Amino acid sequence: MTFGKIFDEIKQTLLNPEHPDKYKLEMHRVMLNSACAYGLGICAIDVEPDSSKLSPLLRTLLSSMAKLEYVPETQMDAACAIGGSGLAFAYYFINAMADGAFKVGLSRQMALKFAAKTVQSAAQSLLETGKHPGELRDSVCSPKGPAIYGIHVLDKADVASGITAAIEAAHKRAQELCAR
Repeated sequence: MTFGKIFDEIKQTLLNPEHPDKYKLEMHRVMLNSACAYGLGICAIDVEPDSSKLSPLLRTLLSSMAKLEYVPETQMDAACAIGGSGLAFAYYFINAMADGAFKVGLSRQMALKFAAKTVQSAAQSLLETGKHPGELRDSVCSPKGPAIYGIHVLDKADVASGITAAIEAAHKRAQELCAR
């Protein structure tokens, strides 16, 4: 089914209230992050994507934008905090890594490319292997090596707590916005 036909059906439903049995009303809580604009996003939805509770029309529409992930409705605010706001935090981290590489001699363009590709590689490694991020981190740190020295600096600055607090703040704000 084409998007044009989908929109026409929606339009007919909205403009034809005297035929309410003609269409099924379906309500879901959905979170699409903005990376969907590049074909890279995630979509959290409050029903199993393959269940009969999700109409084929809606499944097709949403899955054309992102991979559908079931998240119970009670956890959707948390999904919004990590999946939506988390992009801003990831961009912040990438920018900081690029600033560090620029500071020690890479061109700005090369620093940004390496920072983005490094984060992409780390994320893909995690998803492909299913290993815990701590295990993967340890596997790329060598005794007395530069990575473990950098990790020590991050730990001293309590970066992990700052990131956790950022997710908690985004979660709290999502709940505040929903309560309005």
